[in-house]
Amino acid sequence: MLNFCTLFDSNFITYGMVMYESLKKHCDDFHLYIFAFDDISYQTLSALSPKKTTVVSLKEFEDPELLKVKSTRTPAEYCWTCSSAIILYCLKNYKLDHCTYVDADLYFYSNPSVLIDEMQNKSVLITPHNYAPKYDQTSILGKYCVQFITFKNDDAGLQVLNWWRNACLEWCFANAVDGKFGDQKYLDDWLQRFDCVHELRNFGGGVAPWNMSRYEMMKGLKLKVRNIYTDEQHDICFYHFHNIKFSNSEIKGDYFLAYRMCGAYFKRLYLPYMLRLLFMNFRLRKKNESIKKIGAVNLRLLLYLYEDVEKRYRVINLKKHEDTRGKLIAFEGGVNCPFEVKRVFFMYDNDVNGTRGDHVNQKSQFLLIALRGECQVNVAADGLNYDSFALNSPEVALYLNKMTWKEIKCFSKDAVLLVLASEKYDPREYS
Repeated sequence: MLNFCTLFDSNFITYGMVMYESLKKHCDDFHLYIFAFDDISYQTLSALSPKKTTVVSLKEFEDPELLKVKSTRTPAEYCWTCSSAIILYCLKNYKLDHCTYVDADLYFYSNPSVLIDEMQNKSVLITPHNYAPKYDQTSILGKYCVQFITFKNDDAGLQVLNWWRNACLEWCFANAVDGKFGDQKYLDDWLQRFDCVHELRNFGGGVAPWNMSRYEMMKGLKLKVRNIYTDEQHDICFYHFHNIKFSNSEIKGDYFLAYRMCGAYFKRLYLPYMLRLLFMNFRLRKKNESIKKIGAVNLRLLLYLYEDVEKRYRVINLKKHEDTRGKLIAFEGGVNCPFEVKRVFFMYDNDVNGTRGDHVNQKSQFLLIALRGECQVNVAADGLNYDSFALNSPEVALYLNKMTWKEIKCFSKDAVLLVLASEKYDPREYS
């Protein structure tokens, strides 16, 4: 099993939970230890109870040494100070054989085991920034990024980890002084200082705004990049969506100004990711309204950029044919079904207290019909509010266009829900 840890407060909970969903999608056997850095995030995560996670509050985690320096650090600097501490906490308190710290604003596109396996018999794994020449900030921010860093629970790994923790307790600030910056410039000399450290070679782990101009996005369904200098190719394991910020009326990303971006990165990575953030924010606010709301204008604009879809959902009254023999309803693509049907499935023997769906499909359109019994379908198209539909008749269908968030719940014991889909099953389209 792969062990991960991360930290965030209520300002970054949306990013952190999108990162968690990407891990869950691509990593079958993992556990994520989430350190909630304020009460709102802790309460929300406790209410969600996400599978394969352990949520740790500040009260449980903070020790006298951390509390002593807390007032001297900004919130961001204190998070950096705690990066090494949460890894050590996990290794010691949960008796883990290893633990990987991951930033909340990562998104995984494949199983990260390929990165950790690269360590072999080394005890520490660090990931280089791999700066593009134009954006090289090695002298200020350091050669390595703390975004994804693994420690084994052995003598060599603990020696490095304790050294790093003590260094961060002594000094961890957001300015460059005497060859230091935050928590990460300490990593610069680890290959020389310690003999148990491995530098990640697979650049698919750590594609980011500061290095994406080094890599050409390859065509094809699988996300793969080619180093334009060496011609080496790797699947994208994770992308670091650094510094995406929200206001009430727009999405701000300093990377759009600071880094040149080709259209393939924007369409294949950034637009889907920002949509995931918006829908995740909607789901989190259903659990806790104290989570900061993201403006609806954002989602409408992104949906327009992603694909111009006029109507995201609607009720269709089905024409029935009835005589003394009984009743019949037929479905014809382009007539009473808005698409050509490529897949059919139905749900039955449902948990009356359970929920199905709770996701977005990037390509598939659906037609939902309650053949027997009833259920409730909640759909959202603006990222802020949702409409509820009671399906309780085989003569009524609910049409859902692509990129529409939906959840299905309140099943009656005898409910049978028929679903017609426009696409064959593809797990990569789920968000």
